[in-house]
Amino acid sequence: MPLTSGKTSHPIWLIICVVLLLLTAVATILRLTNQAYWFDEVFTILFSGGGIYRRIPPSEILSRVASDVWPPLYNLLIAGWGGILGWSEFSLRVFSLFTGLIGIAIVYRLGSEAKSPRVGVLLALLLATCPFYLSYFTEARAYTLYFTLTAASLWLYWHIPALKKIKRLYALVFLLTLSALFYTHYIGLATGGALGIYHLLIARQDPLWRRHWNKTLLLMLLSVLVFSPWLVVAIISAIRESADRRGMDALSIVYWSLYGFGNGLLPYSLAMLSLAIWRIRGRTINFAWFLLIVTLLIALAFNLYADFLFHIRHIIVILPPFLLIIALVLDMLWVRVRWAAVLGMTIWVVAGIYGYVMPDFINGLPGQVEKLPRSFIINAVNTLKSCADTNDVAVFALSLPEKEWLNDRVLQYYLHEVSIPYAQVKSMANIGSPPVVDGTNPQIVTPPPDDYNQRVQEFVGSAQQVWLFSLDTNGASALIEQFTDALSPMPDVQVLKNRTGC
Repeated sequence: MPLTSGKTSHPIWLIICVVLLLLTAVATILRLTNQAYWFDEVFTILFSGGGIYRRIPPSEILSRVASDVWPPLYNLLIAGWGGILGWSEFSLRVFSLFTGLIGIAIVYRLGSEAKSPRVGVLLALLLATCPFYLSYFTEARAYTLYFTLTAASLWLYWHIPALKKIKRLYALVFLLTLSALFYTHYIGLATGGALGIYHLLIARQDPLWRRHWNKTLLLMLLSVLVFSPWLVVAIISAIRESADRRGMDALSIVYWSLYGFGNGLLPYSLAMLSLAIWRIRGRTINFAWFLLIVTLLIALAFNLYADFLFHIRHIIVILPPFLLIIALVLDMLWVRVRWAAVLGMTIWVVAGIYGYVMPDFINGLPGQVEKLPRSFIINAVNTLKSCADTNDVAVFALSLPEKEWLNDRVLQYYLHEVSIPYAQVKSMANIGSPPVVDGTNPQIVTPPPDDYNQRVQEFVGSAQQVWLFSLDTNGASALIEQFTDALSPMPDVQVLKNRTGC
């Protein structure tokens, strides 16, 4: 059977997809423990009642999540997952890896049924070599689940006209998938809204939908009903977010979406979208364009009020239709100008591998937080526990001054068994308090004075040794020099920098 067969179950296509999944799994599983938990991941653990924090019942998880800005499904799932497999970086992040791999498998099915198995493989390959997507395989956050539920909702919806009858199990899976999307991220509602508008305006005129249009509409309305108990919390979260004006403007969101979702290849993304407008017609491309544009417009409308889109990860829901458009263009080129399709795919894959290997691509996105190496943090913990005297102090130079607050919670999480005072080099505020297990913010033991030299000298006090752990690459070099200058009136103090062991 030729490779252009329309059957989605052809062994060749399945073999290619399985190999792709295995390669992606190997490439990402090796990175699961490269980085320490960062600010948001520590909050994942806190809100889920895991790690160093006391275990809490589901009702308290809901209460904690309601005080934040996102829905509760991921925290409920990760509480059960962590309770069984543990709360290590590997244990929690492998959940993201599994859901991310499922997302690749689902887009293969989506592309195969939307056009052909070749489009399915192209779509899966585009996603598996998208460093933006792969970066969330190694985070204990909800974004791969968010993407996968989005892709699954689109696939299940698209498949409905091919069914002779919507059986109860299929209806239940579609209903639960769409509802789960809403309970994972509020912008999942934008996908639901776009599907609903498409169903009312476009699908209603499509003869293929004649048998199942009413029942599908009912299922979509029921998914909103399932989400309705959390609706008041969502509205309060939007009001709370609107008080913190941190989002990007609409043009910046579009620009960084094309850049970040497009492997840093902005001209490539624009060229592919232009080719799609110029050369491709049909039901599939219309569906992809509609979902891409309407979902983005709804998200931008949300952002006008709540002003929350400070990072494009929150609109990863537009990645499936965006990549589907590119896959359809590559498929068209394969038929008409095969070398151009090979070149286009090669450019994407090479750029994707480079962006995945080199951290500058991800770290250069607006709103991105550069994470700390896990080996660095674990070395600091082990050294302080083994070697520090009770009257020593520790100082961490990890980031630029304006980013220090992002590390307070991280340091408290990893250093919860370290008994000596510790602080960050700019603030010099002692955060070496007992571990926070009740959901409150990290405690500042002693508010520091305004004068920096006085802050340093009061924090060091009578200590004879200062354990200094620094990451000079994070822009902390000038702070370290300022810190050591502040110690000049204290000649008896010994600074032990980046020690490994005693």
